[in-house]
Amino acid sequence: TDPGKLKFEEWRAKCVRASWNPDPNFLLFSNANPFPAGAEKFRTLRSRLYRVRESQPLRRLLVSSAIPAEGKTFVSANLAQVLVRQGECRVLLIDADLRSPRLHKIMGAPSTPGLADYLQGDYEDWEVIQRGKEDGFFFLPAGTHVTHPAELIAGKKFKTFLADVSNLFDWVI
Repeated sequence: TDPGKLKFEEWRAKCVRASWNPDPNFLLFSNANPFPAGAEKFRTLRSRLYRVRESQPLRRLLVSSAIPAEGKTFVSANLAQVLVRQGECRVLLIDADLRSPRLHKIMGAPSTPGLADYLQGDYEDWEVIQRGKEDGFFFLPAGTHVTHPAELIAGKKFKTFLADVSNLFDWVI
C-alpha cells in the first residue's frame, strides 16, 4: 500500500462531510446537462494544464486578477469541478479571499469554520476542510471575517499548510 495514499485516506476520514447545494447558475458541472455552455472551455483548460504538468511540476494554481469582478470565483470553482472529473483526481478548492469571500455561496457550502479560523490556530486542517459527494473534491471556505487578512495569508502557517496539502492532493486551487 502506498504510504501517501494511506495518509490521505486517514485524513479524508476526519474531514467534515458537508451537504452542499451548488448554484447551477455558476457551476457549469453541477447540473444534469453534460455539455453546458462554456464547459468545453474548461475541459480545454484542463487539458492544457496537464500538458504543462508533463514538462514541469504543477500542483497548485492561483486564480487572480488586478481588479474585482473579473471572474476569479467563477473560474476557480469551475476549474476545480472539471479537474475532479478526471479519473481518481483529488482537488482542494480554497477560498483565500479573506476580504470578500464568495466561493461558499457558489458551492452552497457552510462558510465557517474555514481558512481564517485555521490560520488563527482555532482549528486543525481537517476540521475546516469540507468534502462533498464527489469522492475527490474538497473545499476550504474563507471562514470567519478577520481584520488582518494579508498578514494571515503571508504568514508561515499558510505556506506550511499549502506545502502539506500539496502532498495530499493532485490539484490545489
